[in-house]
Amino acid sequence: MRSVIIIAQQQPQFMKSRIPFIISLCTFSLAPLATAEVLTLESKNGQKIIVTLLSRQGDKVLIRRSSDNKEFAISPDSLSPTSAELLRTKMNSLKAAYPPIETVVSISKKRRGASYSHDMEVKAKVTVTNQNYKIPCPPSTVNIILITQNQSNKSQFRILSNQVFDITPTPEGVSKTTSPVTTHGSYSYGYKYVGYLIVIKDKDKKVIQTKTLYSGIKKALETNVDIANTLSNYTANTLLGKDMKKPGSNERSSNEVK
Repeated sequence: MRSVIIIAQQQPQFMKSRIPFIISLCTFSLAPLATAEVLTLESKNGQKIIVTLLSRQGDKVLIRRSSDNKEFAISPDSLSPTSAELLRTKMNSLKAAYPPIETVVSISKKRRGASYSHDMEVKAKVTVTNQNYKIPCPPSTVNIILITQNQSNKSQFRILSNQVFDITPTPEGVSKTTSPVTTHGSYSYGYKYVGYLIVIKDKDKKVIQTKTLYSGIKKALETNVDIANTLSNYTANTLLGKDMKKPGSNERSSNEVK
């Protein structure tokens, strides 16, 4: 995915009748601002445009042009002195936009004890990369959640580990590795590691990206989009049902598929 930064020269790009490129923000969705602000901005040559401020992208602002609803980034330097000062003031209160990020997960498993044993030391390494070097990624947190399954009752699960790290993804990538944890059991009893869930949140605790390869977690996410946030708040050894909720929980998300 490419992001195009529009640079104004003789005539600012946002004043032209057509926009050849639309900026692509990210690979995941962010909620729109609760109170998006509408401004009238003026270019250096006196042309005016009505825009809605959406988010901050480094030293630029993502705007939506009212005349055609096109979205693109604009620099205060392309505006008249008065509009430039106004936009710089408003930038401070805008939420930073997240660029596209890539998450790579590596799971390391080391068997402990006899060959028939399911005693296993498990740890995870997660690398999060900002895929657009032109747009800084705001600080985030990443939950690395490891899930085990009861071998004598396959409908029961347990959180083996839920470790949280502060990250600020860069184009070079930021890696975090969990402390090793151990499962206990055999092929017929105890709990066996079955999968992971990665939950990345912004500073306001909003989930901006998840990743898993385990079908049980994928199904739970498809049924209830809030389950990632719920799981990220559970501690190690929390028991779960097939829906990845605590047994007996009757809570239903407003976003849950009925």
